[in-house]
Amino acid sequence: MTTFSTVDELVRILDADPQMAEALRARVLTRELLDLPETVARLTARFEQSDRRINVLEQHMEKHFEELNKRMEALDRRMSTLDQRIAILRGSVDLLQQRLEAFENLVDARFDILEKRVGVLEKQIAELTKRVELLEKRLEAFEKSVNERFDKVDERFVKVDERFDKIDERFAKVDERFDKVDARFDKIGRAL
Repeated sequence: MTTFSTVDELVRILDADPQMAEALRARVLTRELLDLPETVARLTARFEQSDRRINVLEQHMEKHFEELNKRMEALDRRMSTLDQRIAILRGSVDLLQQRLEAFENLVDARFDILEKRVGVLEKQIAELTKRVELLEKRLEAFEKSVNERFDKVDERFVKVDERFDKIDERFAKVDERFDKVDARFDKIGRAL
């Protein structure tokens, strides 16, 4: 049996006999403390994996936002074109008003012709109104479709997260099994 009277002597004894140092460590430290480096390594790996997944999701969202931004810019350009056309139409309506005032002084026959032209314009406006209503319906359907697709993608991400959780659970079980095997090897090593 080895005896010591100072801490320095104990350290020298433990440096000289690694088996004794390991036995002392196993007695003094809990299993949790002994397993702490491995646990930290597993947690670090899982954190890094989650970080990579978050980066992928951020890249996906950034790409999606870029696509939406391009679509919005295209819509802005179309709206600018429509604004220009409306300005042109307003100018045309102003001219039409001036012509209408001039035509009021003309004979009834020309007035009848003008009424027919106004009727045509009303039909065109009615057709344009119908087209705008159809565009509004298409836009509503598009919004609904986009929202449904977002919901489906969100559901798929939830399923992916559930799969990752199951994989993590399986890794934990494998780690437990490795711990049991290590414990058996330790027991065999101590017996030898």
